[in-house]
Amino acid sequence: MKRLLAVLVAICLVSTGCAGWQKQVGPVLSDAEAYVADAQQILYIAQVAANLFFLAKPSADAQAKVEKVLADAHLAVDTAIRTTHAAKEANAEQLDAAWADFQTAYRELVALMKDLGILGADGKFAVKRGTVSLPEPLALRHK
Repeated sequence: MKRLLAVLVAICLVSTGCAGWQKQVGPVLSDAEAYVADAQQILYIAQVAANLFFLAKPSADAQAKVEKVLADAHLAVDTAIRTTHAAKEANAEQLDAAWADFQTAYRELVALMKDLGILGADGKFAVKRGTVSLPEPLALRHK
């Protein structure tokens, strides 16, 4: 099942990008699992973009700030994963708290990446060729 899910995710991301994630794979996963997979993918994109940015424009202080905020976002997603997998003991309040922490960390990450010039004001990465955007995570819709 995991292999099939990995193939479905790969096909979805290659063919439609993150925007098609919910429509194509969402029915296979619970909302929490879809939020986790989506958030992990978006944080990976942000990490790669930040790494490339700091290769071109080194700044140890700025890079440390981005890594701290990324770590906070990953921690919130990890908490959501543990809460989802421990569903017997978990409750909706715990999951809501984990996603609220992720939303805070993600918004802080986007603001920091805009301040540093990694993302433009429109949320698109500062790249020379093509346009790459940091998608809005599904978890930002979680209330």
